[in-house]
Amino acid sequence: MLAKSTTELMLPCSIEELCRRLAATMDRSIFGTRPVVGRIRGTRLIARKRIWYRNSFQTYLSAELSDHENQTLLRCSFSMHPLVTAFLAVWFAGAVLGGSTIFMRSLFRLISDPAKADGSIWAGLVIPIAFILLGAGVLASGRWLARDERTFLLDFVRAVGASSPAHPCASD
Repeated sequence: MLAKSTTELMLPCSIEELCRRLAATMDRSIFGTRPVVGRIRGTRLIARKRIWYRNSFQTYLSAELSDHENQTLLRCSFSMHPLVTAFLAVWFAGAVLGGSTIFMRSLFRLISDPAKADGSIWAGLVIPIAFILLGAGVLASGRWLARDERTFLLDFVRAVGASSPAHPCASD
């Protein structure tokens, strides 16, 4: 779910031609109608599927283009945006470290004097677990919404690289 996956593609285009085609078929910003939003800088491609809703857990394609005998080799990696991954690490670290401290303290108070069990003790037992489950649930929902995006982006890049014979990729 959080792991970065990688794939290599070999396309029958020169790097220059593939970059030109990709730039012509992607929008550079959220304002547009093309199915993919992305940009090319030098030999790096970053792209994502255009969606009509907001999903911070969306799949991003990051690819390095290299020349390989008049063809282009793409080393693609797929992951969530790095800031989202960093936020999740902080969220779960805080939920686990802070939550386990609160949970253990509440559990100790409950065990040591069950007669004094009040709402704060029960909150200390329930809220840390709820925080972890909430984070996991939001992450799972967002990744479920993005479940087809890796395939969509691969198909998009393949189609652009293998497009019409009227515009041949390889230079003769």
